[in-house]
Amino acid sequence: MKQDRPTLAYAMTLGVRVPDYQVNKKFWLDGHYEGSSLFRDTLVIELSPPAAGDTAKKWQVHYGWQTETAGRATLPISYQEVIDGKLQFVVPLSSTGAAPAAPGISGKVRLEVSAWR
Repeated sequence: MKQDRPTLAYAMTLGVRVPDYQVNKKFWLDGHYEGSSLFRDTLVIELSPPAAGDTAKKWQVHYGWQTETAGRATLPISYQEVIDGKLQFVVPLSSTGAAPAAPGISGKVRLEVSAWR
């Protein structure tokens, strides 16, 4: 960790590729290349710890998909504390963006963060 920037940051690249797929129970044999991606992006997560000795404060967690936030974690996200002090948060993902396109995917990425032991 850098003393002037005490945050923890992670990057995770997620790709969903399918060789053949169906829309409305019909194969799309044209309009795509085998092995192309339905979704491919890098998720950046940055966690900021509470001030030293301040037990009332919580961690601050921000995220960003590289294609939307230029590789920076700028969007705040809430989390819940789970067993053994782990933090769990859920990040939405979608290949459709503002304009729906078929085929595509949407879902959530669930992450758990814990102390290194």
